[in-house]
Amino acid sequence: MKLLRYFQSLTLLLTLMAVSATVGQTVTGTITGEVTDPSGAVVSGAQVVAHNISTGVDSPTTTNANGFYRIQSLPIGRYEVTVQAPGFNKETIPAFSLEVLQTANFNIKLKVGTASTTLQVSAASPILDTSNATLGATITANTIKSFPLNGLDFSALTLYTPGAIDTAGTSGTTSIERSTYFTDTPNMNGNRAQANNYTLDGIDMNETFNNLISYSPAPQSLQEVHVMTANAPADYGNVNGGDVISVLKSGTNQFHGEAYGYVQDYRMNANSWTNNQARPIIPINPYSQAQFGGTLGGPIKRDRLFFFVDYLGSRYHTGGTGSASVFSPAMRTGDFSTLLNQANPIQLYDSENGFAPFVGDKGIPVVNSVAKFLFQIRIFIHYRTRPRPMASSKITFKARRAAIRRTTRAT
Repeated sequence: MKLLRYFQSLTLLLTLMAVSATVGQTVTGTITGEVTDPSGAVVSGAQVVAHNISTGVDSPTTTNANGFYRIQSLPIGRYEVTVQAPGFNKETIPAFSLEVLQTANFNIKLKVGTASTTLQVSAASPILDTSNATLGATITANTIKSFPLNGLDFSALTLYTPGAIDTAGTSGTTSIERSTYFTDTPNMNGNRAQANNYTLDGIDMNETFNNLISYSPAPQSLQEVHVMTANAPADYGNVNGGDVISVLKSGTNQFHGEAYGYVQDYRMNANSWTNNQARPIIPINPYSQAQFGGTLGGPIKRDRLFFFVDYLGSRYHTGGTGSASVFSPAMRTGDFSTLLNQANPIQLYDSENGFAPFVGDKGIPVVNSVAKFLFQIRIFIHYRTRPRPMASSKITFKARRAAIRRTTRAT
């Protein structure tokens, strides 16, 4: 019983947190307007219904005494609006797309008639919000699908917004998994990259310790990305940079999905000019990068409950040869005479003895404790890994194990 109460309390707490996040930073749209008769007089009590074409969900309301209606907190998507009142024809606004944080304003003038007569408006009124000074851009799912994104990094979408730039150029927003460096976030309108704010379905998506993006959703899972670069509303205006608002796709009344895969492999690429000019020619270092995934959405209960899932996997492998400069055995004992025998001789000086030159670059003391330790480790490993001949090939497993123990204690 106590466990059941615990889960009930936890569920209530998570619900309240989700509600507070939704109230704080909305990822929905609003439809508003005024309904009048042919003479221009307002029509109160008219029924206005916003119909979501994809999910079949209706959001109804009625006009107030001033003929004004407002339907808010609508999930983004394609909508169709119908208006009807007693003594007037039924008016229908053609389908249009409602974007995140958008207020679509439709003023409807009803014509005298019966409700059984439906009039189709020839063209939807221009969706222009003259009361909002926010600057930004909206990137839809179709646009996201058309953009070539290196590494499927959704952050690169923001570079198509006016005023956005990445100081690392085209190599910046190329993370194949989550963001791990500041170059994955662009600068907006001259502000620092760390000054941006990222949200996903209204939930904070910022890793504040290093000022990075805490989660990188798959581009194919996004319904819309809205970028605000200036004059953000109060519920988003808590940063100096830009606000990047991402909204995930949702299930609809029809099952829909996709599968995809991208491959980069060194066998498909040409060698670099520098490698080809070397003698002998340096072969291209082997590497491969594969990204694959899919999405699936659909109804659980038509017009009521839906689901949507997505997956993105990344695999990256690299190899090849490399080079590094290390101390020679003579240098480990303080003999750097080889530096004087090269094309550009290097004379070493004793900084603790009036910068007197070391004769022949020899006798240089190695006083750094870390260097001494590393040199000893190398000597120890070299000693331990030397092959040791067996006295007889006919040695039992028990004797072999005892010999190993004795060798370990001795060393």
